[in-house]
Amino acid sequence: MLTRKRCRRLGRRRRPIVALGLELLEARCLLSGSAPLNETLGTADPLGSLDFGGHAEASAVIGAGPAGAADVYWYNFHLSGTESVHLSLQTGEVRSPLVGVLSLYNDAPYDQWAPTDPYTPTGHRLLAQDDAKAHGGDATIDRILGQGDYWVAVSGSGNDTFSTLIADSGLDGSTGAFRLSTTTSDPGPDYDDPTVPVVLASDPAPGAELAQSPFVLRFDLNTAIDPTTIITYNDSCSDTAQLWFNTTNDFSFSPSCTATQINLSSATVSLEATANELLITPPAPLTAGYYEVILQGDGPGQTDYHLAFQIDGLPGNLDPTLQPGSTPGLPYEVPNITDGRLHQLAGAIGNDPTDPAGFDVNGVQYYHFSVAGPKPYGLDAELFAGRIGSPLAGALTLFRVDAGGNLEYVASNEGTRNTT
Repeated sequence: MLTRKRCRRLGRRRRPIVALGLELLEARCLLSGSAPLNETLGTADPLGSLDFGGHAEASAVIGAGPAGAADVYWYNFHLSGTESVHLSLQTGEVRSPLVGVLSLYNDAPYDQWAPTDPYTPTGHRLLAQDDAKAHGGDATIDRILGQGDYWVAVSGSGNDTFSTLIADSGLDGSTGAFRLSTTTSDPGPDYDDPTVPVVLASDPAPGAELAQSPFVLRFDLNTAIDPTTIITYNDSCSDTAQLWFNTTNDFSFSPSCTATQINLSSATVSLEATANELLITPPAPLTAGYYEVILQGDGPGQTDYHLAFQIDGLPGNLDPTLQPGSTPGLPYEVPNITDGRLHQLAGAIGNDPTDPAGFDVNGVQYYHFSVAGPKPYGLDAELFAGRIGSPLAGALTLFRVDAGGNLEYVASNEGTRNTT
């Protein structure tokens, strides 16, 4: 039964990290009935402890809650040991039009006085996400997870960026019914001994192609590891943690270990104990090129773990001086801004390797767009940071490029208009 009337302004909320759009705003009143209670991570519905062979299901309707098409429903489960976890968002079985999104989060409590991972201030990091729109069928996540607590968020395609702590903080997305299925199984003999550390996953992911330098290299382990045993100060093949770099993607090391090794002697190495995450913070932002991380003895069967990834900035770029967005002369381009669509671009502040200050809090990123013709336009630009779990306190500034190519100040906004 509909019991109350709720009005909200649909000046759409944006995805990370900059959203630009031209649209008319309207006021809309939504009727809502018995509101779901699991709209944030803190009010998630429990699926229980899912040990080997465990299975749990839950069902609901995206679009039936007070956030309407921006609904996000949360669930949590516990693992007593390392398990292979399969998450599936089934819609065909319930004959639903929903095109769903599954998001998996860990438990990494944040300590403001001694933060292990300052880039996860909400205490929960997004581990994996799958949008069914990208491949058709149902949204699924398959992941080997260690002991601990985990959270699953269910939303509609188009609403894949939202706050873990604030309800109705994302965009309108697909709607419809769903059935969430969670199943665990044996990950294999390499993960049976809880006293032998094994890397389960990494961030960046193997083979990742990144536009910018990561702030932290993260490695999810099946068990805790003493970070003081990670040797990074010899700058040699004897280090238990090594970071290698080149511009040719050739890591066929010679016996003398002559490939270019990045000195990690001043890197920060720490362990997020609750999530069993090993964190290595490079001493400076990484330049464009190919990278390989080697963790000795931390692969399956106590083999060496290898992580390869690329930083290109611009597609195909291996010039470390060409960092897009770092100057007005090399901005990120936003094409076709007047096509009526929402344009979303990801970015970061403080990781420009050409900045001599390194991880510089005074960093700036530039985005360029053009409008032409006699028609007047209204611009709506919104920065997502804290809403997506970022520690960034951001500001937006709009400039006009004059006839001489100089930047002419138009307007700016520092901080947020979100009083919550």
